[in-house]
Amino acid sequence: MDDQTDKIQKVKPLFSFDFDGVICRPPLGQNRVLGRKLHDDELPESVRQVDAPAKGLSQKSWLRFRGFFETIKYLGRVPMPRAYEGVVAISQVRRLVIITGRSFLAKEIVEAWLRKYNMAQYFIGVYPNNTDLGTRKYKLHTLRNMGITEHADDDGAISYYLANKGIQIYLRDWEQNVGLPYAQSVVHFQNIEEIVPHLVEIDRRAAQGETARLKN
Repeated sequence: MDDQTDKIQKVKPLFSFDFDGVICRPPLGQNRVLGRKLHDDELPESVRQVDAPAKGLSQKSWLRFRGFFETIKYLGRVPMPRAYEGVVAISQVRRLVIITGRSFLAKEIVEAWLRKYNMAQYFIGVYPNNTDLGTRKYKLHTLRNMGITEHADDDGAISYYLANKGIQIYLRDWEQNVGLPYAQSVVHFQNIEEIVPHLVEIDRRAAQGETARLKN
């Protein structure tokens, strides 16, 4: 194997996860807040950041309240079944990030949760929503900016939206996201480990194509 081919094989693409309902188990194991309203609109021309430090007393009080609320959300929450094993397996073929619609105030909470369950070392970043965009548009905006083409989620409406924008979606099945008109490319799963064979097949095909290109 020459140096160029070896280098190509060692570069792992980025893969993003939603957090709640994919890695972190929902409260009482029931995911009741998944969206079903479908959209196909594009991103706005400009996106405003909203994670600047609070300036006034009222803003500081609001942020403290939001931070407390985000903390409460994750009390007692445990990983999804075999989430750890799935994260480890995918980390062998991808560099992992979390892109969540949770407020930017949740970043440290999510990172602490990952450390608690020994998953932090497998992620190179956690990206909560620090913009004025809604969740589906924030995820598309961030995926595009980071050059990520593969994403695992549990929200049906968001998965529908991202898949129609060209993102390869892996959808964690829940009762509340069944029956939507998903693109044929959407891959359904119950345990994260089930994603791995699909990624391996994608890499195999990519390697075959790159090998053929180098020979020409």
